[in-house]
Amino acid sequence: MAAHPYCRRVSKEQLLENEATTKVGIPPKQVISSLRKNHPGLLSTSRTVYNAKAKLKKEWLSGRNILEALFDRVWKMGVYL
Repeated sequence: MAAHPYCRRVSKEQLLENEATTKVGIPPKQVISSLRKNHPGLLSTSRTVYNAKAKLKKEWLSGRNILEALFDRVWKMGVYL
């Protein structure tokens, strides 16, 4: 049953932890290691972390390409090129 995706789901707490470590730039392999240390019964794989990271990136970009998102962020910070 552990092979079924339903068993590998992460909780909201684990998702927030994953989001925080992803924003800092920690590689998914270390993220899953940290999650497993903090949550011993966790059945998620590194693929789960990669998928969550991709979902976060997609949400951050909101349909823009990387450069558009970067320019928007720099503009909001008040740095003008």
